[in-house]
Amino acid sequence: MAKSARIRAVVEGAADGSASLSPSGNTGGALSGDADEDFIDLNAIGGLRVRCQTGFVSGDEMEVGGRSLVDRWRVVGGLVWNADDRLLLVANRRRDGRIDWTPPGGVVDSEEDPVSALDRELFEETGLVVDAWDGPCYQLNVDFPDRAMHLEVEVYEAQSFTGNIRLEDPDGIVQEARFVDTDEAQILLESAPLWVRQPVCDYLAKSFDDVEDAHFVFVARGVDSGSLVVERVV
Repeated sequence: MAKSARIRAVVEGAADGSASLSPSGNTGGALSGDADEDFIDLNAIGGLRVRCQTGFVSGDEMEVGGRSLVDRWRVVGGLVWNADDRLLLVANRRRDGRIDWTPPGGVVDSEEDPVSALDRELFEETGLVVDAWDGPCYQLNVDFPDRAMHLEVEVYEAQSFTGNIRLEDPDGIVQEARFVDTDEAQILLESAPLWVRQPVCDYLAKSFDDVEDAHFVFVARGVDSGSLVVERVV
């Protein structure tokens, strides 16, 4: 694709690496627009599962409707503690039926700042409202070379919160939410992808000595989200 254009897309399951801009069947359509447009609406292409993010169309890393896309996602997560020093984790049901436990969070919508996105995601997933956030307390990048996808993640820590847990996730992904002690957290996090599990566990172990220690870089190889080969490179 010779030109570049801003796109706004929506993807389901970005947190577990299952996000995809591949068409599910015959799209019967093609991207329209040129480099002067603000964005290309991918909802115009049939069969895409979308959920909001801004990226750039350029290069030849992914094809949809015969056109190439760069699939980049901003994701935000939150570490929320109760008065008993228990960490909030949520159980996510993925599209293949797997359940994994992670801190709450999700995709940053177009024109949304990370903290506003985190407020929205936390309330949608758990019903809790955070008064203020510290951070980001760590950041990470995950490259999916076989899926032409890249995640940029910021994780914040809540100063305090109000409300009681209730499950009304509009995406239907979160199946359970509860506060757990650090020992149980590490057990539940074994179900999560390495790029979720290792930074959280390192944070729980207070192993961040400086800013560089709080930045993680992972590579996840493979196409099937249930069998990705993940390694930390930084």
